[in-house]
Amino acid sequence: MYAKFLFVGLGGSGGKTLRFLKHELHRWQNEHNVARPLPRGWQFVNIDTPNVADGAELDELVDPLTPGEYVG
Repeated sequence: MYAKFLFVGLGGSGGKTLRFLKHELHRWQNEHNVARPLPRGWQFVNIDTPNVADGAELDELVDPLTPGEYVG
């Protein structure tokens, strides 16, 4: 059983860090034949001042956060 985690990213850099963290967690799962998705108890939230998340330049490298993971 996995422990519950809330990963919080503050600002644009915090959001980008969360995106790469999720990407690396999925990569690790694939390398170790662990079924997706991530455990439900692992939650991600990016808090920033703009109404819409930035970081579109990273879309080719890592998936964006879901709308429910961004608070503007």
